[in-house]
Formats: sequence, C-alpha cells, structure tokens
Amino acid sequence: MSVAPDVNYATLYQKVLKKIRLGRPVSSGEIIQLKWIDSDDDEVSLRCDADIEAMFGEAKDSGMGHVNIIAK
Repeated sequence: MSVAPDVNYATLYQKVLKKIRLGRPVSSGEIIQLKWIDSDDDEVSLRCDADIEAMFGEAKDSGMGHVNIIAK
C-alpha cells in the first residue's frame, strides 16, 4: 500500500483498517494499533499526525525507500 508523505493519521488509519478487512473480519469498535519499523529495526508507535511526519522525515533522512507499518 502506498500513501503520500503528507497523509494524516486518520487517513492512514482508515487505509490500513480497510486493507486488514480484506484479509479478515474486523469487529466493530476494534482498535488497531499502528507501528512502523525504523532504521534501527525498532517498532515505533504511530498515534498522531506528528508521528507520521516524524516517520517520513526519518525515512527520508535514512535513505529508506519505503516504510514497513505493523497493525496489531
């Protein structure tokens, strides 16, 4: 899944949720926690627009061509 670097948290969350629903049913009201894998292979939580900006900033600074997002 690809998203623009200026995506906001709510839009990213909805895109991920929609993608998950394609693979399995998601119960109504279920909350999905989003994390991404940084350049040190650490899982970093995504909770707001500032986290998304930091993610793309670090990815750009580290020369990462893509970002892996985990939904739990």
